[in-house]
Amino acid sequence: MSNVSVIGLGAMGSAIAKAELQAGHTVTVWNRSPSKINPLIDLGASGSTTFSDAIKASDHVIICVDCYATSDQLLNDDTVTHHLDGKTFIQFSTGTPSEARSSEALLSKHGATYLDGSLLCYPGGLGDPESLVLVGGVKPAYDDAKKYLDPLGGDLRYLGENIAAAAAVDLGALSTSVALYLGVAHGAQICKAERVEVKHLASVLFHGPRCKEMAEIIHTGSYELGSLYDGASLSVWNDVVKRILSHAEETKTNSELPRLLSQIYQRGVDAGFGPEDRAALVKVLTESV
Repeated sequence: MSNVSVIGLGAMGSAIAKAELQAGHTVTVWNRSPSKINPLIDLGASGSTTFSDAIKASDHVIICVDCYATSDQLLNDDTVTHHLDGKTFIQFSTGTPSEARSSEALLSKHGATYLDGSLLCYPGGLGDPESLVLVGGVKPAYDDAKKYLDPLGGDLRYLGENIAAAAAVDLGALSTSVALYLGVAHGAQICKAERVEVKHLASVLFHGPRCKEMAEIIHTGSYELGSLYDGASLSVWNDVVKRILSHAEETKTNSELPRLLSQIYQRGVDAGFGPEDRAALVKVLTESV
């Protein structure tokens, strides 16, 4: 039996598996696309051909797939549910507080323990001393799983037993980011209107995540994703804004800001800028003049 199974081997899931291997844990991996398993086998992981076998292989299972709906579909399969009893699941998929509660209910029904987490870093930064890892759920389960959480980031924070806490803080941080990014795009517009190079704006942007990098991308015009800095595409950020808006509507929170943000981000995707860096927001503002 391995120490931990990692489900989902996208960029972040693969980084998780590598971090666990580097920490000296025995790791079983599974992915819907089997080709992503081989590089991790080369690093010492055991590959599983089926999802149920990956669940059976370890008492602790880390899930990092595209969304909670995908993980719930995998876990709610009749061939899997009878293997869930006694397992501890740690989810780092992308989702909302209500989805975290639903996943906890699903797993509790089958005798499993559930921790919900968020990784506030890019895959390349996973495991770094400053990488922020948020986790919520019952304290004994957290204490038991901590040895598998420690390798993921130096800033590991337990948020208490509210299973929705990590998803809520993550969504709140993302809300701040998407608003800041539009602020940077507008700031670049101000500079261009006054014939000031945007690089000077970049030099003073020390607040907020990735704002300085975004201004530098606008200055150079290098909007192709990853050409200057790693990051997520405008399409990915548009999906984030949709989640923020959906949460506001679901909880009857004031939705004026996320609604406005959603309109602008969606215009960028509709204009064909979706595959580009989120810095392409400046093009959206330029085209709307």
